Amino acid sequence: MRIGVYLGTADNPTDNVTEVLGGVGRCLSDHKLDVFGTASLPESVRDYYTRISTTSRSPRTPYTRILATYRDSREYIRRRSPDVLFQVWKYQTHAPGVALAGHRAGVPTITRLAGDVFQEYQGHSGVKKTGIFLLDNVLGRIPLQLSDAMIVFGPYGAAQASSRGMDTEDIVTIPPPGELDEQFSPPEDKAACRRELDLPTDKDIALFVGRLSRLKGMDFLAAVIERVVSERDVLFVLAGSGPYREKLAERFSEEVVRPPGYVPHAEIHRYYKAADVYVHPSPYEGIPLVLLEAMNCGVPVVSRPAGDIAFLTPNIVETPAEMAATILARDWSDEWLNGKYFTTQYQSDILNGLVESLAEYEHS
Repeated sequence: MRIGVYLGTADNPTDNVTEVLGGVGRCLSDHKLDVFGTASLPESVRDYYTRISTTSRSPRTPYTRILATYRDSREYIRRRSPDVLFQVWKYQTHAPGVALAGHRAGVPTITRLAGDVFQEYQGHSGVKKTGIFLLDNVLGRIPLQLSDAMIVFGPYGAAQASSRGMDTEDIVTIPPPGELDEQFSPPEDKAACRRELDLPTDKDIALFVGRLSRLKGMDFLAAVIERVVSERDVLFVLAGSGPYREKLAERFSEEVVRPPGYVPHAEIHRYYKAADVYVHPSPYEGIPLVLLEAMNCGVPVVSRPAGDIAFLTPNIVETPAEMAATILARDWSDEWLNGKYFTTQYQSDILNGLVESLAEYEHS
């Protein structure tokens, strides 16, 4: 069976989907796997796929990106005659194009709802809010109507899809792969990890990894920090770039907030291994990779109730006061909820059954 996985156009950086592409490759390795488009294929997953380059396109807006995705998919279908099409990332711009192309060509299509797509317009204002609403909640319904199956991360994603018209029988729960590279594992010596990063060994460390922006909840996190440090000596390490890096550095001393800036993915495991707790203040998510990386390193996650994060961890808080109280009391659990859903074995069984059933149905 030939399965075509859409990669994107050349301006789509793919480093952040390496785990997803690797997970799909491992699970479906018994089939012929193509990746198509003009985006780069990360070197670490090249053994799983045959690279099929399509015509170079340079979309300038999200709407022309949907059109570019559609054209890439149509071109790929004509050249390779796949049994199944698979969209794995960028739901807003990739899923509509892939689903429409597959529907028109009679090729079964799987789309993947990664993130709290239908609500994220609420984090914007003015014309941009209207544009994002149109993209996510109008054009974003195309995959719900035309794809043959939709992958979601948990109950929240399933409810979002079904309430917008997707048949519940066509919704499949497969969260991001939870079995990560060996570097993401508990530290043998946390104090040594801290010394290597020039971090203190005599205080709790709360970690955040990601873009330091309003949309990622930095105002929420600043309120948490204010409450925590007024009562106890805790260091917040915020690894990432963004407009709030300087704002937070100006607002808090280096004894309270340490913003090391962008950390290459190959080095980020060192920060997880130095942390006591991972804090996630973002209001719009699916199940981000950073949470899986943290938990693989033995670091409990305390998060707002965004997307399907409650499918992964029990440490869910609604307000800055609740997050601060949890950190102060160290009242967190390291339990990994619904663990079987994150295993390669489970995901392989479900994905193989899904693609085989779609192909058989189409050919029957």
